[in-house]
Amino acid sequence: SIPTDVGLASSLVYFHIQQNELSSTIPSEIGSLASTLSDLLVNDNFLGGKIPTEIGNLVNLKVLAMERNRGVAGSIPSEI
Repeated sequence: SIPTDVGLASSLVYFHIQQNELSSTIPSEIGSLASTLSDLLVNDNFLGGKIPTEIGNLVNLKVLAMERNRGVAGSIPSEI
């Protein structure tokens, strides 16, 4: 699973965890990385649940990949 502590990694720029068979949700704490995160690649896992609205805080996000998961639902916030 993706730990909620990921939001504490204040200098994280690239978060690439694709193809790891993770089976959890995307934690809302990911939105705490607004000033640094450029790439969020969580594709090809077994993630489910709603896309956290906090992803809209990621104003520096350049690459977002969420495809081929089990049940990620919701809309990608228009802010990004």
